[in-house]
Amino acid sequence: MLHVWKPENILIFYDWVSDIKGEYLGYGADGIIYIFLFEIVPGRPEVDPWIWVIVGDVPPTYLPAVDAKTPYEALDGYIGAM
Repeated sequence: MLHVWKPENILIFYDWVSDIKGEYLGYGADGIIYIFLFEIVPGRPEVDPWIWVIVGDVPPTYLPAVDAKTPYEALDGYIGAM
């Protein structure tokens, strides 16, 4: 069964996210996987304001954008972590 998470729900759960400033679709394979880039207001000084969020018919996750500069690098990091 396909369960697509709302990407912003992945971030607002955490206390290190004070607010979401912007959301940008980096890549989408309809019904399979979606990669979003979020600009956040960090709740802590050590948190980067740019975060990738991966959702779709896959386990949802987030990755700091400093570790991946493009949606394809984010996907590669996701695959490597899983």
